[in-house]
Amino acid sequence: IASGQYRNVLVVSCCTYSRTTVEDDPISWGVGDAASAFVVGEVEEGVGFLGGHTVHSAETCDAVAYHLESDRDGRPHLRIRTGKHAAQILRGISERYLKECCNGALDAAGVSLADVDHFVFNTPLAWYAAFCVRVLGVDRKRTLSVYPLYANVGPALLGLNLLHAAHWKSYAPGDLVL
Repeated sequence: IASGQYRNVLVVSCCTYSRTTVEDDPISWGVGDAASAFVVGEVEEGVGFLGGHTVHSAETCDAVAYHLESDRDGRPHLRIRTGKHAAQILRGISERYLKECCNGALDAAGVSLADVDHFVFNTPLAWYAAFCVRVLGVDRKRTLSVYPLYANVGPALLGLNLLHAAHWKSYAPGDLVL
């Protein structure tokens, strides 16, 4: 879109965690399947995507990972499993990653946290939106969580949170959303 090669792009994300979990693993209690899609198109200067930031998350690899295991019939099957130290790993990086990503995106957009009208966080855990609010020191009324509706549906969460935010919150043209 930025290069002018396309006017619109369809972004689709899906998750099929139920195919890779087993009932006796606690991770199966909080994951699900979903898909989301949205269209990205050209907008006038100063609106739309203003900036972003990512971090390399290799240090989380032992927290949750796919493993090749045999199913009940002895056939190979990918399974997602939590690692032995998953809680410690995630506890150790969550606040740092959240701050680094949010501050990096704000810097890239040339705005401050005080400029943001609404917050749409990824919500892979029941407590995650409240955690983000606490860490960033923002008003809980300015965000939402779709975890009670979908549980953890991985990459589909971005589109689902954005969709519900657009329907449930009072966004106005020109509002800044992080």
